[in-house]
Amino acid sequence: METTKRKRTREEVRAAVRETIRRKKEWIEKTNKEFEMIRNGELKLKYS
Repeated sequence: METTKRKRTREEVRAAVRETIRRKKEWIEKTNKEFEMIRNGELKLKYS
């Protein structure tokens, strides 16, 4: 179990999961805005 491996409390594990979900939602919002800008012609794709 993860809590026993890293010596974290159950609440610390829950807080870490909530933070991960929050960051993922922020990334999704940012990416969706960029896609919308590309669709509107406001942003051009950059190829590396």
